[in-house]
Amino acid sequence: MAAAIPHADSDVAKVLTVSIGSAVAEAGSKRSLAGLIQKADEALYHAKHAGRNRVVHTDADAAETPTGVFRVAAVK
Repeated sequence: MAAAIPHADSDVAKVLTVSIGSAVAEAGSKRSLAGLIQKADEALYHAKHAGRNRVVHTDADAAETPTGVFRVAAVK
């Protein structure tokens, strides 16, 4: 936001913002690669839902959501 890069067509902000979701899993984890990507994607949507322009990180090994169960958060 501080760079004030214009984003005139956005309904959210007139300048570019960045939201990032990340997840980690230990080597040998029971979490599949698809499940790890799923957790990172869910973290991204949590970042957007929490107000955008932020980073949300999750430990995929500790997450309660089993692989293959995808929850989509409503983003306004």
